[in-house]
Amino acid sequence: MKLIKSISSLIYKPLTIIINQSLTTGIFPDELKIAKVLPLYKKDDDTNLNNYRPISLLPVPSKIFDKVVYLQVYEYFNTNKLFYICQHGFREKHSTETAILEFIDRIMNLLDNDEIPLSVFIDLSKAFDTLDHKILLHKLQFYGFDNISLLWFQNYLTNRQQYVQVDDFTSHLQPICTGVPQGSILGPLLFIIYVNDIHYASNIFKLTMYADDTTLLAPLSVLICNIKSDNICSDYLNRELDKIHNWFSVNKLSQNVTKTKYMIFHFPQRKIDSKSTVIMNNIEVKNVTEFNCLRVTSVIH
Repeated sequence: MKLIKSISSLIYKPLTIIINQSLTTGIFPDELKIAKVLPLYKKDDDTNLNNYRPISLLPVPSKIFDKVVYLQVYEYFNTNKLFYICQHGFREKHSTETAILEFIDRIMNLLDNDEIPLSVFIDLSKAFDTLDHKILLHKLQFYGFDNISLLWFQNYLTNRQQYVQVDDFTSHLQPICTGVPQGSILGPLLFIIYVNDIHYASNIFKLTMYADDTTLLAPLSVLICNIKSDNICSDYLNRELDKIHNWFSVNKLSQNVTKTKYMIFHFPQRKIDSKSTVIMNNIEVKNVTEFNCLRVTSVIH
């Protein structure tokens, strides 16, 4: 990148022509679709492959293509107010802080109105890697992308390859059939577009999102059968949760229900005895009194 910047005054005209040709023909160069993956050691046993994080490095020129398209797509969604308002990931003037503040504000508003908030923390497995290209293209078409734009994105996403390099050793090229390009500028934006319509899955839960981190929140008064006993109406609650889970399934995103948890918030003076079972995908969701959400730990005493 330093080299390209140092000669930018010499190459910007031909580079502009190449990028414009790409956008008008819908063709993204295959040479820019090859990723080099470097395994980064995290901790513990260095012979266990699970203790390494794969870092994907893309050709530098591909990032220039990415940035040009990113700016146009982001401006289109932002200007037309197409982004889900409670999506805080990879958006200007949004962050984990704004997501947490929104979540806390919703809880406090419910508590101030004498409601009892129930929150479900959704866990997804490798969401960025399992995104389905056909579904993404269908959603882009729904949001108004024309045929040339769809052709460009189809070309951009398909026929990608990667190889692993460890020291001086490299593996053979392997195809990448799903997911957004790791290490790309455009990838995170495409992902939040992909999950942009999830809030339509339930009429009860309000969602706070940061990319693939999804938190559901609803007052117990909407979900209980007997307000006096403060017990959750399992059937009604579980049907709503199944709608969320079905959305993930239809969109080919893998929800890890065993790591999905739920909490019930209340003032210390009010004791809640929840005897009902919360279930998603026929698996019981564990009730917890402490959970780390976006690096902020919620604790119920």
